[in-house]
Amino acid sequence: MTFVYCNVAYANLYQQPSYRSAIDSQALLWEKLELLEKGAQFSRVICEDGYEGWLSNHQINETTINASQFEMITVSQCNVFDQDDEQSLVIREAVAGCQVPVVNKTSDWSQIILPDNKTGWIKNIAFAQIHGEKRKNLIELSKNFLGVPYFWGGKSAKGLDCSGYVQLLHKMIGISIRRDSPMQFEDAMPVSTDPLKGGPGDLLFFAEKGDRITHVGLKLADQKLIHARGMIRINSLEKGKPDFDQTLLDHFVAVKTFL
Repeated sequence: MTFVYCNVAYANLYQQPSYRSAIDSQALLWEKLELLEKGAQFSRVICEDGYEGWLSNHQINETTINASQFEMITVSQCNVFDQDDEQSLVIREAVAGCQVPVVNKTSDWSQIILPDNKTGWIKNIAFAQIHGEKRKNLIELSKNFLGVPYFWGGKSAKGLDCSGYVQLLHKMIGISIRRDSPMQFEDAMPVSTDPLKGGPGDLLFFAEKGDRITHVGLKLADQKLIHARGMIRINSLEKGKPDFDQTLLDHFVAVKTFL
């Protein structure tokens, strides 16, 4: 079994070995990928969440680095500099959810290794620790992505789809869940079939046509929902509120949770 690693902040996972192919998902920096097949320009891989597809060979690397201390990026996005100086050259970007090996720390900076064996520096604030009650943290983190544009297959702060957003938020509080909303619906624990029941941090699932789940969002306080529709936005589930969206109630299926 051979493994490669994503060498950029995020890499698009294509259905076929072509940039013209549909994008199904993404891999994040330092994500460990099982290599199934290597072509001239693309490689077929299995991502950590089990998703299979094709990544550009220019965005992955084999590595002999045996790092033991990985830390997660918890800000939406940040730069990787070639020196511990914000005026130095930016050599990479990183996004929330990336787990990178830290080899050295100063009062303000962390030195990391990249999959291509280069080293870089990230401000320590990018690794802000997430402690305490998971439900509370999930809610607080969710609002950091408000305004991020919708992107089909996206699971980074550069662009998110509904299930990629939910998966990323849970990853950041230490809960691993599957990639797509039907999978998440299948795996999550039932709470209610009333959209006004449940609490902040629970998930609301929706189906636009038939029984297949097509959308998911995270419940906030005051009967509000944060979700990816056009962009990460907040809508109300209560009629009469200015941000109420009737289609959410029309397509609602169930409240479930991973908490």
